[in-house]
This record gives sequence, C-alpha cells and structure tokens, in this order.
Amino acid sequence: MKDSSTPLILVIDDEPTITQALSLHFRFRGYQVEVANSGRAGLERLSHGGVDVALCDINLGDITGHQVVQTACQALADEAPEFVVMTANATLDHAIASLREGACQFVTKPWSVPYLETVVRRAVELRRLRRQVKVLEAAHQAYVLQTVEAATSNITLMAALESVLRALVVLHEPLRAAVWLLDQESGELRPVSLRLAEPGETLGPDHVAAASVAFESGEVVLRAAGDRLFSAAPIPVGGSIDGAVSMEQAGSAEMLSGSANMTGTNRHRAGSRSNRSVASTLVPSPSRK
Repeated sequence: MKDSSTPLILVIDDEPTITQALSLHFRFRGYQVEVANSGRAGLERLSHGGVDVALCDINLGDITGHQVVQTACQALADEAPEFVVMTANATLDHAIASLREGACQFVTKPWSVPYLETVVRRAVELRRLRRQVKVLEAAHQAYVLQTVEAATSNITLMAALESVLRALVVLHEPLRAAVWLLDQESGELRPVSLRLAEPGETLGPDHVAAASVAFESGEVVLRAAGDRLFSAAPIPVGGSIDGAVSMEQAGSAEMLSGSANMTGTNRHRAGSRSNRSVASTLVPSPSRK
C-alpha cells in the first residue's frame, strides 16, 4: 500500500538493467518506486492512479513512450503524473513532441545522476503544486456556489441593499426597481429585493435585460422601450458576490438624458466585473458578516 506522504515514481522501460538501476537509486533516495517493463504495462499501472512521477523511455518495443504519455494524459487528465521522457536518441523533434504530449521534462541517455535527481525533485514539486491548486480551486468553487445564499442571509448586507432600493424609490419614484445578485451555480442574476407596481407581478424582459447588460459590461445602462425607460448599474458587493441595481420609469427616448441622473453622471464607466466602481450616491459599502 502506498504511503501518501512519500512520492511514488513509476519507471517504464523495457531494459531490465535500466529499471533495476533507477529503482535501486531512487529507493535509496527515499522514494517509492515501481517498475513497468513495457508501454502497455505502464499504462495499466497508471490507470490505477497514485503515481507522482513517471520516468518513461521512448523506445519501449510494444508502443512508444510518446503514446504512453499522450494516452495517459488524455485518460487521466488532472490525475496524470508528471512525465519525464528518456531516450538515447536525443533529437529536437523527440523533445518537442514529448512536451506537447504532456511531459514536463526530456532527459537523454546516458544521463547525469545529479541532473536526473534534480529533474525528479522538480517534477515531484510540480505535482505537489498542481494538487494544491486543485484543492484551492475546489474550495473556492464550493464557497462561490453558496455566495448568493450567504448574501441573502446576511442581515447587514441585505439591509444595505434595501437602503439602495429605498433611495431609488424616494428619489426617482420608479414603477419598478430591483437589486440583483449573481447566482454562481446557474450563472444568472437573481433579484433579491424588489419594488413592484402590483403585488405578485414579475419584471419584464426589458427590465431583466438592462440589469444583465449592466452586470456583464460593468457600465451604467440607459435604454428606452416603448413608453418605458430602463436604467441599471453594476454594484460591487465584495468577495465572490457581484450584482446590479435597476429601475423602470414611465418615459420615452427623449428623456434618457434625464435618466442619467440615476447615478449622478452620464454613462459613468464602472470598470471590469472584478473591479467595479459605482457612484457613491447609488451604492454604499455594506459590510459582510
């Protein structure tokens, strides 16, 4: 059974003298070592997982080392080991092909022992870093998927967002207004606070579209549709939470310049989704629990 704290090296080579020499050397250096005497045997062992670094010869007799690297990387994806390709026939084409197929290093035979040790040590470190990044990405994704729910249960945050909506209602007397937050799981904006003309009604597609465009572009949106004016602006909430605020007023295209007063500026550039800045008259800086 593999000790997860000790890196495991798989040597894939059809020459017994090579596999024996590498196995003894790296075991003496404190690594776990397993051996495969053909390309297909190497793929069979790799399919069971747990290998950190694979030292793979190019000329294996049954299939090539290139095929081993390519097949393993495609089948195992993020679980594939770091490949170090070895060959006595050192050509630039071999080196380029190996790196394109997924190898992290190319070593010529006969190799320098100190150099090979350095290559293996760096491959082990690269494998460790890849795993760490994967863990961090998984942790971030797990957090992101809960951000809207966390936001709506955050009393302080929701009170701040409600104050934004109340300010719009008092200052502009819109027919309808909404505060939106991004639902990371579905990738859609979700209205979390509404002011509607009639109880139970829903926001129209033009209203929803204005909020979506403001959120995606990071800019204030002013548009007219029939006898209605729609205004929307992105709002930075913090962390992984982003959103928008929108309102619908009675009016026509000729009144668009007046609607610009929603944020106290005309077409104010809010910046990218990762670094928005909206007029202070519209958005306070709510704290998060």
